[in-house]
Amino acid sequence: MVIMLLAKVVKMSWFDLTEVQGIVTEISRLFSLGQKHFLIALQMIEDLIVEMTYVHKVKNLTVNRRISLNFRDNALF
Repeated sequence: MVIMLLAKVVKMSWFDLTEVQGIVTEISRLFSLGQKHFLIALQMIEDLIVEMTYVHKVKNLTVNRRISLNFRDNALF
């Protein structure tokens, strides 16, 4: 539940706060800390990707699309 909340906060503040755009590099540091951390990091990445592709009715479609494309271009590549 906390991971989903983190993903929602990151999506809603993607363009407002530049600090959240480095979330994927912060999460990727967890991959090398052990098996339990690896599973948590994998769940975090998965929930973040799902949240970024989900269209919320709070923001209009173009804003959702811009966030999703910017996340894909900057964070996943």
